[in-house]
Amino acid sequence: MARRRTGVKKTRDIIRYRMTTTLSTRQIAHALGISRTVVATTIRTFKASGLEYPAIDSMPDSLLMQSLAGDEILKKSARYQELSQRFPAMVVELKKKGLTLQWLWELYIQEFPGGYQYSQYCLNFHRWRKSPDVVMHIEHKAGEEIFVDWAGDNLEVSPLVLQRFSAL
Repeated sequence: MARRRTGVKKTRDIIRYRMTTTLSTRQIAHALGISRTVVATTIRTFKASGLEYPAIDSMPDSLLMQSLAGDEILKKSARYQELSQRFPAMVVELKKKGLTLQWLWELYIQEFPGGYQYSQYCLNFHRWRKSPDVVMHIEHKAGEEIFVDWAGDNLEVSPLVLQRFSAL
């Protein structure tokens, strides 16, 4: 389930508390009844946006929220630009047999040691592709069948193993 967007009033309150008081992130979160990560993210995007605190009082809500859009800030970073140039080639590479995002990330991190770590690498790639995570529920009795997600060459099973399992 996607998280709900923080409202404009709470966003303004977070910024106001941070700029006019000495409250910590945790104390602001407790005072407003929201999570600490929402407060930290809002403060981080406010600082990255380059906006000044006095200016947001007279700013329309829509302009404030647009200025604080985290994805827009991300897309302006040089590190993201470098990574996003690789995405079209990654789509082609992933269609090849035996290639995984993990392997492509390892190649990327060798070339750019200060690049994104694996989780952010995958998150940015999936956002770029705009594909939701694929989930499928399979009804089965535990221990009756085995399911394998395989990315390499075909798995070979010896006739002896098949013979033993068919006897069960």
